Amino acid sequence: MANINESIDQLTESLQQLAKTKTYGHASPCEAVAGEVPANELKVSEEVERFVASTRAIQTKRATFL
Repeated sequence: MANINESIDQLTESLQQLAKTKTYGHASPCEAVAGEVPANELKVSEEVERFVASTRAIQTKRATFL
């Protein structure tokens, strides 16, 4: 099983790859704008959702054995 640091590294790498390949509906690249985005407006890919769910499941299993 991967430790939490390896999981974070994998997630970071996946997010960087997705950021390079997906536009999330934008016609062209846009400038970064400072501010807050409500959680319900965040767009997260299915791959990231699955990764987070898998990592949480591993953490839950570990917690039950401790």
